[in-house]
Amino acid sequence: MRPGLRAAWRAAAILVLCALSNPWPAQADAPPALNTYRNPLPLVSASLGEVENCSDPDVLEGPEGDPYWYLYCTGGPLRADEIAQGGGRRWHGTLGWHQIPMFRSLDLVHWDYAGDAFDDDPATATAPLPPALAPGADLWAPEVERIGGRFYLFYTMTATVEDQGSGKDCKPGSSIGYAVGDTPLGPWKAADAPLVPPRRPGGSCKTSFWTIDPEVFSDAAGQYHIFYGGASGGIEGRKLLVGEDGALTAPADSAIPITIGNRWSFEGAEVVQVDGVYYLFASATNCCNGPQTGYSVVVGRSTNPTGPFIDRQGASLLDETVGGTPVLVQNGNRWIGPGHNAVFQDRAGDWWTMYHAVDEADPYFAGMVGFTKRTPMLDALDWVKGWPVVNGGAGPSDGPESVPAARPDQLAPRARMTVPVEEPQPGPVLSPLSDEFDSAALPPDWVASGEGAMSLKDGVLRLGTREGKVGTAPDAVPVLAGTLLPGDVLIETRLRFASRGPACCPHGLEAGIAVLGDGGNFIKLVVKRVKTSWQTEFGRGVSPVPEKYPTYGNSIAGPPGRDWTWLRIAVQRRGPETLFTAFTSRDGLTWDRGATWKHRLGDDARIGLVATGGSGFTAEFDYLRVTRIAQ
Repeated sequence: MRPGLRAAWRAAAILVLCALSNPWPAQADAPPALNTYRNPLPLVSASLGEVENCSDPDVLEGPEGDPYWYLYCTGGPLRADEIAQGGGRRWHGTLGWHQIPMFRSLDLVHWDYAGDAFDDDPATATAPLPPALAPGADLWAPEVERIGGRFYLFYTMTATVEDQGSGKDCKPGSSIGYAVGDTPLGPWKAADAPLVPPRRPGGSCKTSFWTIDPEVFSDAAGQYHIFYGGASGGIEGRKLLVGEDGALTAPADSAIPITIGNRWSFEGAEVVQVDGVYYLFASATNCCNGPQTGYSVVVGRSTNPTGPFIDRQGASLLDETVGGTPVLVQNGNRWIGPGHNAVFQDRAGDWWTMYHAVDEADPYFAGMVGFTKRTPMLDALDWVKGWPVVNGGAGPSDGPESVPAARPDQLAPRARMTVPVEEPQPGPVLSPLSDEFDSAALPPDWVASGEGAMSLKDGVLRLGTREGKVGTAPDAVPVLAGTLLPGDVLIETRLRFASRGPACCPHGLEAGIAVLGDGGNFIKLVVKRVKTSWQTEFGRGVSPVPEKYPTYGNSIAGPPGRDWTWLRIAVQRRGPETLFTAFTSRDGLTWDRGATWKHRLGDDARIGLVATGGSGFTAEFDYLRVTRIAQ
């Protein structure tokens, strides 16, 4: 049954049941019924006031008879003034640092702080910190599941006690722990040892893979699985076994790779099953880069709960040419870096995603430059031709949206129908900036700069790669096609590296399109070598910036091709700012929409072709086309 039909059938059934008997008692503290809401979600603490931070959110529907929904966040401060009062230190579970703050809500919009899962203050009734957690370490990325009538809280321990003492000189290793409670708010009893201990490649404690961000789900046969992992080591999965006494084990011999181990980065796994298909959502790039945060969510699907997960263009998340269809990316409004999402159905069967994002104009805790503040967000998720889309593909919302069906008086399916986003299409070609590379020379107005091999042959422009990076090395962009013309345009090319054998290529090698302003101001969309994998990267350089602010941020688009990759940047003027949106394709027909960066590059910004990150290799470009966006 399609999700939309299932939602309508379930909503009708629930409405009939509610007409006969209302199983939920009236709540004195229930907020007034709303038709719409806006991001970010309002979180409130009775003692602190408005909460401004909730990263890596997880959502749980209360059990039968419980009208509440529950929200769990990564450990950290709830407000900037907590840090200031705590002297800027991490006071675990007391002033300034909350170890897994918990909230509850009757409408999935308004959330009330309900305490922390753990603390180290014996004067409180809160459970003590897990015994396996190393002193000074943190608890990240909570995941709560109901198993066998009890509630299990899974979490990341950023360092474990097993790596300390007895003269050990180990690199701190993250691990996965769990605790058990009788209610969604605990009290929680933590297991003595990690469920998944630190992953040590080669058995040496000098190195460690990221063992973070637990995700637990059951497959169609009732078997539980746990996924975990991050940029180093990738996402891995194991079977999760439940003992007769409720104790959990995750046998090491059941471990299986779920994603490639060195994308920057696969983390924050989330798995849902729809009509017999398993969908893996995973977050990528840097979660916490202030106003340059480009965090995003990609998806792959499989009929097997442990994969391989394949994206919309046929690329596996295990491939060297890293797969993953973008499903939640920044779109040019105030919200950047949307990611680490939870996916769930409301009580009418509609699908939603809860995630965190960064306000580009207010990215840091007050007085704490470098400490990125991540706020909780909620948006509708729909299924179009077997693939999830957020707001029809529009991404994070910044206006009024229809509320979820969270309460007994809100059990109709979502009122707003999803309208798929119309992607910009190429119109007339702008000849001064475009060339098919069929002649023996570049157009007369184009500029070739710096040292390095360049040739035109057989309809291909070959550029020798160069040292340095775009925005820092004067000769890092070997070809400048000309000044970006006014109006909305698409910039497109098709490229490949001439050799991608075992000896190719160094980490950081990249080739693609750049739009260059003055100094270190630029936009680039490239195919890039990341350790032993290939991926697309969509980056923004900004200069000058306030003290301690980052000058570069990177985000994503779709997977590169095994041979050729099509790259396209949509340039759309919006007042004093310009929106740059990335698109990529493996066949020139099916395009993935990536992230959007805002920038002010000026009227004399130039279009360039990039081949940089190391010398001695060759990037081949089939054409460069600049077109008006079709109306």
